[in-house]
Amino acid sequence: MQREDGYGNMIWVFDCIGKLDWNCADNGFVKMEWKRPRQSIFWCNCPVLLDLGDSVVQIVSMPEYKNDYWYGYECYRDEMQITLTTGDFIKSRTTALKQLMEEGAA
Repeated sequence: MQREDGYGNMIWVFDCIGKLDWNCADNGFVKMEWKRPRQSIFWCNCPVLLDLGDSVVQIVSMPEYKNDYWYGYECYRDEMQITLTTGDFIKSRTTALKQLMEEGAA
């Protein structure tokens, strides 16, 4: 909380190379299973990016329970630039996630 308050407009980047299993879900979302996430990630209020090595995924849904899935969206260069400069996640992604949740996929 101190870092977010101090820096203001920021993002978090976590090194997750080899630490989680992931695959593409519907609507371009990435479904991930992360057995031992860093506990500090649950306290993040700013956007969270996971460095998976070959790609970067922005978290859009963290699990409420230990065995649930994480959902994210693979970030492309222009989308990362928007996230880095504004600190906001693209609104269309949030709408698509709500649709997935209504359909029971998330």
